Amino acid sequence: MKISKSIFRDLSIYMIGFGILIGIVFPFFTILFGISPQIAFSPIFVLSCISAGAVVGLVNVLLTKIIVQKQMKMMTEKMTMIKNKFTKAAQGFEVQQCDINSCHLDISSMDVFGDNAKTFNSLVDTLSLTMSSQQLNSLLEKNAISDQALRQIMDSTVAEAGAIFLELDGALTVSASFGLSDPESLSKNKILLAVASDYRSVYLEYPKGMEMDGIITKIQPAAACIEPLAFNGTSLGVCLVVASQKFDEFDLDKLRLNLRTLSLALHNAIIHEQVQKLAATDPLTGVLNRRFGMDRLREEYVRSARTNVPMGIMMLDLDHFKRINDQYGHLAGDRVLITFTKQLKEILREGDNLMRYGGEEFIIVLPGASQKDTELIADKIRRIVSEMIVSYGDFQIMVTCSIGYASIPECHISSFERLIKKIDEALYFAKESGRNKIKAAQ
Repeated sequence: MKISKSIFRDLSIYMIGFGILIGIVFPFFTILFGISPQIAFSPIFVLSCISAGAVVGLVNVLLTKIIVQKQMKMMTEKMTMIKNKFTKAAQGFEVQQCDINSCHLDISSMDVFGDNAKTFNSLVDTLSLTMSSQQLNSLLEKNAISDQALRQIMDSTVAEAGAIFLELDGALTVSASFGLSDPESLSKNKILLAVASDYRSVYLEYPKGMEMDGIITKIQPAAACIEPLAFNGTSLGVCLVVASQKFDEFDLDKLRLNLRTLSLALHNAIIHEQVQKLAATDPLTGVLNRRFGMDRLREEYVRSARTNVPMGIMMLDLDHFKRINDQYGHLAGDRVLITFTKQLKEILREGDNLMRYGGEEFIIVLPGASQKDTELIADKIRRIVSEMIVSYGDFQIMVTCSIGYASIPECHISSFERLIKKIDEALYFAKESGRNKIKAAQ
């Protein structure tokens, strides 16, 4: 029953009151031990017993306040710190993640306070995981997601080194690593490949003094945990973590919770990547579509103008393409376009940009290419295309292309729009002069 608004004040009243009550009752018990009633009920003895009971009650209050209030104060401080962390996170500020040392309460007793500490720590872990999930899902680049997730795993478990490997075309590639001397070599490890393939966890313990090739540079590993990364039955990769001590069940639970969050974030990033790719590419040929291609061309033009580094550009058009569609059908025309762009990709360098500008018109951007370089590449493309044969059913279709080209700043063209107009005019003159020709912009 509450007397006041303070628990410790109520506790003081009850304990001191109970002590006084014991002091009042105690003289009656002394008679049972042979003390004469004259002494037991003398005012001095009764007053001494009441005073002693009150002092014992007061001492109990002080001890309880010291022990319990210290624990409660620590919990309050942790709660305030965590509230501030999550408030800042909700407001969009970047905050340091909670780890065992900074946010958890010590579980030093096996009673209700220990149970409270366990519940508090579990709540912190859940909130921290929720915040981590939100932060991971806000990222859209797979390596950035992997790096942040790995750091969170290091903060929340005993792991001291590790790596995240993502699956790409049936092989594992390093997406993030910490503390490993040679993570690339581990991507070919048979155990990691088996975990990625079978979706099964592997926990390994190593005898003291045992060397592990390519694992860690700073610690002597005692245990390694290898967990699959998967979403809805689709393998995404593998996570490897190692520590100089054994992982307990708490660590493994925290690890798997983090990896479930990581798998969801990676899945979202892959979907975003696919959507972005679909939005940026031509669905038939797989090259940049006109909208994204023109943005890329404009970026390269501005960069070239600012740095005075040459940039080659050419516009290509398949000769008599309408005739191919009319004679063989649109499916044959699609086959020609797909084969044509595939040939172009094999010729172009990494970093060159190929864009479908219109039906059978394409633009190629060649960063760093001078006028002479652009001319040589244009003529190489013209020659290879003229030798190209496209099989369609029983038909062997041969095509040629015409090309208009220029390179800035050698061609003194004053604006981006004028550059497009000039290479378009050069393409027109190449077609008018007999097709299967290249023509420099004037």
